[in-house]
Amino acid sequence: MFARMMTSAAVVMLCAQVSWAQTSSSARKPAADDESGVPSPVPLAVPLIGTWKARTDRFPLTGDFNEKVWGRNAVSVRDVTLVVKSNGDATLSITRKVLDARGRAVPGSPSIEQADLVIGEARPGLSTRVDHAVRIAKAERQYPDNSGERWPLNNLTVNITSFSDAPNSLEVRFEPADGQGSFSEQLTRQGPARGTTR
Repeated sequence: MFARMMTSAAVVMLCAQVSWAQTSSSARKPAADDESGVPSPVPLAVPLIGTWKARTDRFPLTGDFNEKVWGRNAVSVRDVTLVVKSNGDATLSITRKVLDARGRAVPGSPSIEQADLVIGEARPGLSTRVDHAVRIAKAERQYPDNSGERWPLNNLTVNITSFSDAPNSLEVRFEPADGQGSFSEQLTRQGPARGTTR
């Protein structure tokens, strides 16, 4: 009788150890899509999908230097658009130009910066902020009036933040390595959110 009890106890303890080892092992290893052990990608948050735009930024170019270069009453104009697809691919476009006193684009002033992005997992930030991982797949600056020449934007940094209490707003921070044209801008969703109706 005593031997049977000891044997049963040993079996129970062995099963418990095996179960604990399996649980610990699975907790240490990320979930994988296949035998390669590569973690499953985190799906893109549905509220990010769509087109986002910033209000047109207009900055008067005052001072002697600017008046000599651009003329009196010239204005620098910037438009920012972000298009996010369901797979996390996104395109950030920034168009800039200088308008003269009559509202015409000054020749040589237009430029287009475009960054192809991959938006990854989201992490809670301060207060209601939600920070999204961003990888730059390709980025370049183009001058349409100069034979469409394109210049790579190496080491560009783009940060994207959404807000848990403002689903129709995004914050985008754009920082080229050369510092030229850095900005932080609030973008607004264009049209209804995915899965909603007016």
